[in-house]
Amino acid sequence: MGNGIFKVEDKYASSKIASVKYSKSSPLKGYMDEVGISKEYYENGQVKKVPAHFSKDKSKTTVEYFNTGSVYQEYESTELEPRIIKSIFNPQKNVLVEHYSGHSVELTFLDSLKQILILEVGEYRKSKKTGKWRGYFQNGKTYYEEEYFENGTVKGVSWNIDNVQFEYKKYT
Repeated sequence: MGNGIFKVEDKYASSKIASVKYSKSSPLKGYMDEVGISKEYYENGQVKKVPAHFSKDKSKTTVEYFNTGSVYQEYESTELEPRIIKSIFNPQKNVLVEHYSGHSVELTFLDSLKQILILEVGEYRKSKKTGKWRGYFQNGKTYYEEEYFENGTVKGVSWNIDNVQFEYKKYT
């Protein structure tokens, strides 16, 4: 293995590129020290995500896209806060969250296999979830109801797919 920069491509089963990353270390060693711009792609070839890369004490903006190529959301990352929402758009390119505040409607995968999609609805104020938020399964059933308080407390109730209810309180 020589010195330099390694280009690493992940591909879909269709052989189309899923992501491109650049590394100072060989991926054959079992780890990667990412450098430079990396991108994720949808199978249709549209850019899915352009992640931010850190430089000393500066936040960087990550941009995620719909599979049509239009911007879905932009968020900043710092070492202390990995996701500071700046703006969110709907598929029709209307602004939902702007300058860190606004009413949002988001689609989020609940599981790492990206099989369970939920719809989340609520308000952002200064990039933080504020007030009441609700999440829904694809069949329209409620997944959760949460209330976000200024002191960082989140009080909520959720239901699993079998409609079993769970109450919780957490601190963010």
